[in-house]
Amino acid sequence: MFTADREPLQALTGTASAADGNAQQRSTGDGLIEAPVAMEEHGYDILRMYLSEISHYPLLSAEQEVDLGRSVREGDREAWQIMVESNLRLVVHIARRYRHRHLPFLDLIGEGNLGLMHAVDKFDPERGVRFATYAAWWISERIELAIMNQARLVRLPVHIIKALRAYLDKTQALREREGEENTRRVARIAEELDKPVATLHQLMELEERVLPLDHAADGTATLAEIIPDPVTTPPDLALFDREVATRLWSWLLRMEPVPRQILVLRFGLDNRRVLSSREIGSMLQISQQRVSQIQYGALADLRDFMVAENFQLEDML
Repeated sequence: MFTADREPLQALTGTASAADGNAQQRSTGDGLIEAPVAMEEHGYDILRMYLSEISHYPLLSAEQEVDLGRSVREGDREAWQIMVESNLRLVVHIARRYRHRHLPFLDLIGEGNLGLMHAVDKFDPERGVRFATYAAWWISERIELAIMNQARLVRLPVHIIKALRAYLDKTQALREREGEENTRRVARIAEELDKPVATLHQLMELEERVLPLDHAADGTATLAEIIPDPVTTPPDLALFDREVATRLWSWLLRMEPVPRQILVLRFGLDNRRVLSSREIGSMLQISQQRVSQIQYGALADLRDFMVAENFQLEDML
């Protein structure tokens, strides 16, 4: 556990020694979010200190996770703290995926740590799922919510976004399955989308206008081959991505966390891999049938939000 000479790190993680009996602080000046600011004011290199500190916490075996998880469910605060500390590196690993996304890295870690704490509270060791698999969902959820809350609202025509996104998704899917050359690939995409080839070429021209300057001179590089990054993504493409996010997340953020994330994972939103109901159930420690029930309810809520705002459903289909 933390000692007196490690108080800055104790503040960052929001945990206290089991001996003093104090619960962790989640929203005050010595909590996860505000601690980086306080430490920066004192001139400390908090990130380096923090990474050094958490590197000393041993990882847990599956058996240890089960034992500690059972103790946590019985109210053992020391077991709770051990599970949190042993998985702080997981938070940093996940937070790295979201760097350069409107929030400082330390804030991403802080938000992820809040998600980790919630995962420890909710973890059921009897489900047979490794804790890291379960916690990753809550960590990402917390970070993404923080990012979305910082995102700017940008309005662009939905039909353009829809057409470009469909083209990119189909391009990526066909590249992964068959590695087809561009001419055949465009023809296949046009067939699957039931669109004229000429329309696809128009979308490709739009794509070429927003490619990075260092794309291949022969024109073989496509937008679908490039992972969006707000640091290097051209402004036009960033606007497209923001519109997609703000249009959908303005409704998703009104939902409870579990229904929202089931939709995100089930339909591959936010550039995620599409997961089956069985995979989601395993991740969330609920049955496949329950996932389907929550999914249908969430879709109904989503339709209600859209209708309430007089938004035409066909514009999003």
